[in-house]
Amino acid sequence: MEALAMLSADYEARQQFSETCSISTLLELLQSPRDEMRGMACKLLAGLANNSNVAESAVEHNAMELLSDLIKHPKLASLAQQAIDQVLNSNLSAKYWQCGQLSHSNIIKDGFFDAGQARSGEKHPSLKQLLQKPLLLNRPVLYVNLQACKTDVSEDMPSEASATSVSSKETRSKSRVGKDVKGRKGKQQQQLPAATNDKEDSNDVEAPATLPTDPTLLAYIAHVKQHIQPLPSIKEQVISLAVYISDTMGGEIKELSSFTFELVNGQVQYKEGSNLIPLGAITKGLFRHRALLYKVLCDSIGLTCSLHCSQYGRVWNTIILTMDSNCVTFVVDLVYHPGRLMLAGSPEAIQYQTV
Repeated sequence: MEALAMLSADYEARQQFSETCSISTLLELLQSPRDEMRGMACKLLAGLANNSNVAESAVEHNAMELLSDLIKHPKLASLAQQAIDQVLNSNLSAKYWQCGQLSHSNIIKDGFFDAGQARSGEKHPSLKQLLQKPLLLNRPVLYVNLQACKTDVSEDMPSEASATSVSSKETRSKSRVGKDVKGRKGKQQQQLPAATNDKEDSNDVEAPATLPTDPTLLAYIAHVKQHIQPLPSIKEQVISLAVYISDTMGGEIKELSSFTFELVNGQVQYKEGSNLIPLGAITKGLFRHRALLYKVLCDSIGLTCSLHCSQYGRVWNTIILTMDSNCVTFVVDLVYHPGRLMLAGSPEAIQYQTV
């Protein structure tokens, strides 16, 4: 008991624990018959989950289900919720899948993927599981790969005229950069690297999946930093970025029924030979694709931006602007009138989010 108390309060001790003990040890503690032990285990997991690998392993090994059960316990509810919040904030893919939203403070980083929304009884998939699934041409998983290519992005960056209109052929060719993994080429790029040492195996934390780089997404980020970030006001940056997103994904849409994108994206998925598609490979996208790209690019230049997903495929972003010394939240139109800012809760914003 005293050892757990020390671990929950001492950063170095927690780090040492994470290096020497497996996630299964924590799972056993969370199932202890003693409230004190389970409470300390919640504190320990909340501290360890600052490490994204630990957070991913906790999700994969059903720690979230155990914590959800502890929330029903009056004495442990607060500690269990703190652990859940920390795990999800360190594993944004799982948070978006489970909660359907990312807050303004949740910054999307390399390795994020959108696997859709959680269904009852369904477990959040890992990258390894997604890579191993047979090809399903229905709802591809979008992933964010911010790893630089072997060639400098600035040298390979599309011109302003072409940066917003990348052909599927060019996208396919670029997405192949870095596809060789440990000497294996072609479709074998989707294999996962082996654990680097025995210590990783003992921690039950798998090495991250190796995926093709996404130079097109990196080119978008470079363009935004060069041309949009220098704009004098936050509002101008927000609006200009919305227009840019629209241009990269098919432009302004008058009628949803006339905007066909499934076939184009299905072709990209087929050419990639995977259920996972790099975000930069999408050249024709709707709410889901545009909102995710908007969030990624906002995060890249320090614009506060949230990401929300609802039923019927509606996904949207909110941004906060200071007006007359007040913070005002707006929903950003990326589809019908790109760059239009709709006051959150207004009829037009609700229509954008639901209809």
